[in-house]
Amino acid sequence: MRLILYLFFVLQCLWSKAVLASGFVFERDSIVAAPNCSLSCLSHAIPKFCGSLSNTSCICSSSEFTTAVSLCAYSACQIPDLLQLKKYSAVTCGVKNDKTRLNEVLNTDYIVPALTALFVGGRIAARFRLHVGLGADDWTMLAASAAYFIDVGTSLGLVLNDFGLHTCWLSVEQVITGKKFFYAAELFYMVSITLIKLALLLFFLRIFTDHKLRQAIWITGLFIFLSNLSIFLALMFQCVPFEAYWTNWMYKVQSVKCLNGFAVLEAAAVFSILHHSMILILPIPTVWRLNLVWKKKANLLIMFSVGSIALICSFMRLPSLIRLHHSSDLSYDQAPVVLYSHLEQSVGIICACLPACRSLLEHYFPAMKMDFGESNKNGPGSSPQPNQQQSSKPPRSRLEKTESTMSLVELRVRPGGKDNGNDDTITRHLSVNHTSGRRGNEDKIMGMNSIVETGSNVGAADGSDNHGIYTTNSVEMTRNKT
Repeated sequence: MRLILYLFFVLQCLWSKAVLASGFVFERDSIVAAPNCSLSCLSHAIPKFCGSLSNTSCICSSSEFTTAVSLCAYSACQIPDLLQLKKYSAVTCGVKNDKTRLNEVLNTDYIVPALTALFVGGRIAARFRLHVGLGADDWTMLAASAAYFIDVGTSLGLVLNDFGLHTCWLSVEQVITGKKFFYAAELFYMVSITLIKLALLLFFLRIFTDHKLRQAIWITGLFIFLSNLSIFLALMFQCVPFEAYWTNWMYKVQSVKCLNGFAVLEAAAVFSILHHSMILILPIPTVWRLNLVWKKKANLLIMFSVGSIALICSFMRLPSLIRLHHSSDLSYDQAPVVLYSHLEQSVGIICACLPACRSLLEHYFPAMKMDFGESNKNGPGSSPQPNQQQSSKPPRSRLEKTESTMSLVELRVRPGGKDNGNDDTITRHLSVNHTSGRRGNEDKIMGMNSIVETGSNVGAADGSDNHGIYTTNSVEMTRNKT
């Protein structure tokens, strides 16, 4: 609880600082003079196309005048001077500074992280409240959340340097500082999104026991780690020395050759879409083979498919990266990239925390518990109909003494605790069906509905092979004793 309160306090402080700073940013527009290198271009083009400097309608609307001045200034000025000339033209013609995208980033950075922190706190609270303890997936998710919040901090650094406005409204120092923050944001995004996906795969390893599925999970995790590591290294060393990343933009002829960082980001976006798709597909065959009615299968598939929202964010991020690649207005066009990057990370974290948060809600509200077995036709809390007669026969086994809502029990049978490397592990899914009597004098039947065996080489039922049978907590089970 202290951790949650601390996170909310930090986020509130960051938000307040950003809001105050943005208020200062919005009041910073002022009249600016034309750069000295462009004065000769203006003095030649104004009399030729517009007659005099007082003819502002011609200066602001004539495409011929704009083209002539731009060509002349490009040959005479450096990039910072060209940005100053563009700002001079905007101020002279009364063009308002567009703050829409800056506001979008700012609003996202104080709403979405707070919601993300709430779900992460709920996940950790669920582990301790249910006395489960933190597993490898939980620690990985905490590391991913830390990288995500650092990434959010870098975007606030971008906002404080006016990134999100058109680049011409920024000073040279603001552009340099903003590109430093954007460089850090790229790296922390890769760390965060990689850890989020690995945490999801570790969660799958916790709940699934199928040997082939676990092999597929390990292979997928290795592929995600290696592909994202290569992208991370390419982004980190795209310019050597590193300073060229935030200074090369000032020169027409760049003194340091760098990798095409935007192409690397586009490749990262394509890989991210591929990774999300692989993670979504992984559990579907196993869930589909379970001996459950179709409604229960649908519940499970929906639960495992919530992460498709993160996939949608990845698709939405890719077009903004393509536009940024070919953009001459870096500050303005990077805002959607930052926005969708944060949404992708946040949605990924929230989706990964949903099962644990649901368990916490089910702990306090048992009626919300998901039933994975075939339900009693009268409902879990209904009483027998008047024309039903209770059976006078004694229960046949210990199993029948307990009315169970246990929907799925997974049993593994392993030969004598030895691992001979053969695929002889049997996973048995036992689905317990409790049916109430129909019309007539039918006994209430409680028993084993069906057994689905997956695997090969089923061991002897008499126990002669010294099989060890144990239950797992892969699917949450509850029993209500009568």
